[in-house]
Amino acid sequence: GKDLPGLVRVRELATHGGRPCLVSDFAGEDTLEARWQAKPAFDLPAWADFLRAAAGILKTLELRGLCHQEIKPGNFHYALSGKSGESGEWLLRDAVTQPLKTVMGNIFYAAPELIRDGRQDVRGDLYSLGALAYHWAAGYPPFDGETPGQLVQKHRETVPDPSQGLPA
Repeated sequence: GKDLPGLVRVRELATHGGRPCLVSDFAGEDTLEARWQAKPAFDLPAWADFLRAAAGILKTLELRGLCHQEIKPGNFHYALSGKSGESGEWLLRDAVTQPLKTVMGNIFYAAPELIRDGRQDVRGDLYSLGALAYHWAAGYPPFDGETPGQLVQKHRETVPDPSQGLPA
């Protein structure tokens, strides 16, 4: 695989137990998801730093005609750098990086156009990043449902109410 700034390097596309999988460099266990679980309170400076880094990663993909397609908290890793180990950078893991218009996604963060008609491009990644940011700020995803079908319907037909649950 090619090295792209901000992405964990994918070494190989393989199969395991008959299912496709990615073999990538180890990114560590410090994920955005783990940080939410350890410190669920909203932290504006950390949120802004993360969003700036994540948007830069998505821009890198867009400039190469790619999209990630699986934007979710568990796919963002914080990798320490330097000898002191005090600073680091956000990396995006499991980068499928398919040519634009290939369909995948995570139901909690999926873009309406992906759900509606299967179109996927960098705009879907940006929507997913916005849904992830909403989740971080509010403490829950923009939509919920008891079934995947209910989630799909809400993504397609509902605008989340930003005043409910967001910090003042």
